[in-house]
Amino acid sequence: MNSAREWGEEEKIWLLDNLEYIPETGNLVWVKSVSARVAVGDVAGTYVSGYRRIKRKKRGKSLNYRAHRVVWFFHYGWVPPMLDHINGDRSDNRIENLRVTTPSLNIRNQKPRGSSKYKGVNLISRNSYSAIGRKCGESIYLGSSKSESEAAIMYDLWVEANLSPLERQFSKTNKELGLL
Repeated sequence: MNSAREWGEEEKIWLLDNLEYIPETGNLVWVKSVSARVAVGDVAGTYVSGYRRIKRKKRGKSLNYRAHRVVWFFHYGWVPPMLDHINGDRSDNRIENLRVTTPSLNIRNQKPRGSSKYKGVNLISRNSYSAIGRKCGESIYLGSSKSESEAAIMYDLWVEANLSPLERQFSKTNKELGLL
């Protein structure tokens, strides 16, 4: 995962001078018209890969700001290397939905990916599924089942029993995701 670019003082001032944060919606709106296509009060930015991104041209160079990072900066006055959307919705930039994270914790908050609709489950063969947990960067084989949902239950039970309280805050089970 890429670490975020640090902003210079001029950039921070520009953001504060041109944008306003609306806490109820999590949106950033323009307080000045910075181009012919931008009106005061418009929601700032466009969606790129699910994240709202604000683009600025400065001396022929494009500068990009992810809205959730700008929101954090407006609220706290600094920006950490990585932020997480607690509910997993990249477009929900309300401050109460954002938290500081690390790459290993952030990956725990991701939705299922791969050959199964469940988190922590992989298709082994046509009628066999394995449950896999991750701890300290290591994959841990939890068992296999002919049922995809049984493998998902194995994963969920492992998450509840084996993760630290901090890891557990970031780890949603299949049941919590509404998949079981």
